[in-house]
Amino acid sequence: MGKSLPITREMITRLIATPSVSCTHASLDMSNSEVIDMLANWTEDIGFSLERQAVSPGKYNLIATVGSGSGGLVLSGHTDKVPRDDTNSGTATRSSSTKLVTLSMASVAAI
Repeated sequence: MGKSLPITREMITRLIATPSVSCTHASLDMSNSEVIDMLANWTEDIGFSLERQAVSPGKYNLIATVGSGSGGLVLSGHTDKVPRDDTNSGTATRSSSTKLVTLSMASVAAI
């Protein structure tokens, strides 16, 4: 404990930029382990206890807890991205990723 987190904008940029597409098209599907590792490092650095769960090959959950009982907090959520398909061909495009980052950064600016 004692480390500080990156600023929110940097965290969101890094999360979006880290490959973790979950897709029924095998050619697009990938692991979310890099995102899990990143989130684990951030939450552990500020005092959370972690539980990593292997869900299926290359797919993981992360449960981060701090405190216990009525004074405790549990963090758990989605860590994958769904590919945006501009052409309905089942492929994600680089421009789609850029649009996602731009949209997300605009949302962060409003915070």
